[in-house]
Amino acid sequence: MTKTLHLPGIGACLLDIGRLTGDRYHAWMTTPDGSHRDAQQRLLALLPTQEELPRIPETTPHVSSSHNELNSILARRGLGPPFAPLARNQFGFLSFFDLTFRWIERGEKTEIKIGAAESGRRYDGFRLSGPGCGVRAIRDEAFMGNAAARIATESDDHVWIWPKPSFMPPPADDLEAAETAARVLRFGRQAGDGKPGDLTAPCVSFETHANLDWLRGFSNLKAEIQAATQQSRFSLNEFGGRAAVETCGVGRSLGGRSVPRENIEIAEPFFLAVERPGIARPIFSAYVDFEDWKNPGHLAAP
Repeated sequence: MTKTLHLPGIGACLLDIGRLTGDRYHAWMTTPDGSHRDAQQRLLALLPTQEELPRIPETTPHVSSSHNELNSILARRGLGPPFAPLARNQFGFLSFFDLTFRWIERGEKTEIKIGAAESGRRYDGFRLSGPGCGVRAIRDEAFMGNAAARIATESDDHVWIWPKPSFMPPPADDLEAAETAARVLRFGRQAGDGKPGDLTAPCVSFETHANLDWLRGFSNLKAEIQAATQQSRFSLNEFGGRAAVETCGVGRSLGGRSVPRENIEIAEPFFLAVERPGIARPIFSAYVDFEDWKNPGHLAAP
């Protein structure tokens, strides 16, 4: 099953909640006890820093104690469901992330076959190849034998794709998928620039809805999260990709030389991370399973 967690969307909301309640971004802390403590500690290790968040202008947060104001924002974007009336000490929060990236050179359509030629599965795919395609093959021991592809885009972001080794189990939850993507990015950066490569990968189109129950009780001493959800849509094809994420929830106040090319072909579920210079962790990441290997057809707004 495909899994994704948009960390800048959560971070932008937490920063704005801190501004509303008069507390600092780094004051957020885990629930003192209970089943959510471990997940919240893992989140703290993944969130972008306060200095990094302004470098992700595609994320737009809104925090308000008026459900009418929040519903007006949702209505303008054609989204829902609407917020219910908020109690006196409650506030609602929203963040919207919309990122489109395009490959330096448009790829070619192709087909990916998994399994036997006659009875195997077939998926729409794309291929980026040639000296100007912007693909680098990155190898590191941490990648367990599979090279990672780092693909340049017109906007100077880089997309990393690392196929999951067949012996490695899928991530248990959205947080583990985000942690793995962050490790791929960290190890890949440490491994150097790699060498030129070509990439064959599946087209992707998915929509996920996540109930972030584990954020309940997350607090900065002046406010705490009571409920949060996240909806993500992602498309990937020979043109590039598009990610659109809505995070929403409710909280309450508390008093030169030619190098041999390496071909990378994605034939397993894979981790994807969008890298931005100056940001330590991915601005978008996902673990993509076979069920979402399909061509979105375009990168227009959903």
